Amino acid sequence: MDVGTGTGVYLRALGGGVGIDPSPAFLKVARRRFPQGAYLLARAEALPFPDGVFSGVAFGPTWNEVEDPEAAAREAFRVLRRGGRLFALLLLGEGRGGCSTGRGSRAS
Repeated sequence: MDVGTGTGVYLRALGGGVGIDPSPAFLKVARRRFPQGAYLLARAEALPFPDGVFSGVAFGPTWNEVEDPEAAAREAFRVLRRGGRLFALLLLGEGRGGCSTGRGSRAS
């Protein structure tokens, strides 16, 4: 499962699965770009799945936008099956070039 799938970039990289996002607009784009995925309108803090149903849960840069990271972590572990894997990406600040958006960076 891709939590905060947005436009489906990570779900596609994962090769499919379930993507959740609280934005209907992002889910519409994700469905168009990667129709092989299954998409649901949901928040990371309240996942609409039973306990232990996923072998993997991924949070891309979405982790920075979750309102209650502790609740989201509890939910992720709740829906993971025993031995499942959690991947979470946390952006801590600007990159080495001083540009967090990628704009204005130059190759040397």
